Amino acid sequence: MYTDIIGNPLVLEIGCGTGEELVPLTPLVESQCEVLTGIDVSREMVKVAKSKMPEGTRTQLVVASAFDLPFKERAFDVISCVATLHHLPDLKSALKEMDRVCKEWGTIYIEERFSNKFLDVPNNFLSRFGVHSKQKGSPHELGEGFPLSRLLKESSGFFKIESVEFRDFVGTWMIGRTLRSKKLAKLCFITDKVLSKIPLLRRFCLHVCLKLRKTSTLESQIKRE
Repeated sequence: MYTDIIGNPLVLEIGCGTGEELVPLTPLVESQCEVLTGIDVSREMVKVAKSKMPEGTRTQLVVASAFDLPFKERAFDVISCVATLHHLPDLKSALKEMDRVCKEWGTIYIEERFSNKFLDVPNNFLSRFGVHSKQKGSPHELGEGFPLSRLLKESSGFFKIESVEFRDFVGTWMIGRTLRSKKLAKLCFITDKVLSKIPLLRRFCLHVCLKLRKTSTLESQIKRE
């Protein structure tokens, strides 16, 4: 997801939560960007995320709503939103704010739990053994997730869709959750790449990832109208 950050100095993470996704990547991302900013509507979660940050970090963590981002227009080159949109009651308004603060030709990454009832079985099984958490509000909470058609429709109203990736298929996800190994993680990644090429198997993935591009201001205005 962060391979495009080189040469893009201003990065925004929407819905950073307790920093589960953001904190481990901070050293890598900071070496490639000028400022990394994370926002979350929960003051307590931002407090926890700040406590995890390494000393001397340039990362800024701010309490803010995805519907009212406290930044000027066209402020960021890259915007990332992981497992956040399903918590928001108004998807269109959130995308509109992303459009406002994203620079022209900037990149937006969206990752969400795929709407897939087939995964309820392994989710329930693993949660009994403490391997998989299904705490309320978790991006993996059973029954949550966007129908892909809705996510594509709403996103295309603001941005150009550059790619759609299907990740974390049932088998590779269960193995990766059970045995945390770098070699196994690499194998799971390669397997995901292969499985995602087969249309009939995409329904068995856990996450869908969109890479979006903000086109020129004029083009964006025409698309919204």
